Amino acid sequence: MKDTIEIIKDFAGDDFEKRLSAVLNWFLTGPKVSEVFSLHKALNDIGYDYRKFFRNKGQYKTTKRVFARYCMFYLSGMQEAWSYMPIDLIFDILVKAKQGWMPVDWTTLRMCSNRVIPSAFWEFLLDKYKASGRYIDWRNSSSSMYFYLTEYKFKHDFSECFTLR
Repeated sequence: MKDTIEIIKDFAGDDFEKRLSAVLNWFLTGPKVSEVFSLHKALNDIGYDYRKFFRNKGQYKTTKRVFARYCMFYLSGMQEAWSYMPIDLIFDILVKAKQGWMPVDWTTLRMCSNRVIPSAFWEFLLDKYKASGRYIDWRNSSSSMYFYLTEYKFKHDFSECFTLR
């Protein structure tokens, strides 16, 4: 397997639109769960050094969004790996879902591409988030996230920074 720096360089190639598909292609190679976690950490650790790899901050942030989306697809079906998920990855997936970057129909929990994300996965993420003590302001959630959180709030007493409109 390539080292992390080479993989990130692949994600940030010259033709950026085509390179975003490199993220999907990397997931299709069947990486180990530990490799997914370490690559996510490496992408987060780039921080202000994103210019070493990416032309601008927009490309860096888009790559992180796409990577979080494919992490969600990849890990949602691997229940045995959930307990090992780093809190930073959980936080990134939830923040991207809150912002509307995850193409989820929260009423049926069906992905636009017909991939089903089990509700147990979302509940696991929200439970870990609640236990972590981190902060997300849920009041400005996308409308689909708002409906899911309303159901979750009633089931599990999730009232932190979340009020009905």
